[in-house]
Amino acid sequence: MLNAQRTFLKQAVAWSDAITLTVSFGAAYFIVNWVFARRFSAISAYIWLLGAIIPIWIAGLSISGLYRSASYRTFSGLLSRLIEVQAMAGMVLLSMLFMTKSEGISRLLVDVFLV
Repeated sequence: MLNAQRTFLKQAVAWSDAITLTVSFGAAYFIVNWVFARRFSAISAYIWLLGAIIPIWIAGLSISGLYRSASYRTFSGLLSRLIEVQAMAGMVLLSMLFMTKSEGISRLLVDVFLV
């Protein structure tokens, strides 16, 4: 019973992380499009990036142990792991975009998303 609840909670947190990443990507698109006055392709042209972003970040969070309850003991430990995951996942994403020679992707959009 407890294992089933623990598994459900881990999945719920992963889904909430996926939703947060999606909203963050949408916010980055809005910021670049309206605040920086950059007019580029519709957001539908960039949605495929979420297919890479979500698994990269979920894997990073999982590998770093952030889906285990013991990881939330101290705020400083949690914050340092989150920063580590953000940096590593960002490097993986940028490396993937570089290796696939994705020239149609706005670097500003990806940079704003990573910040």
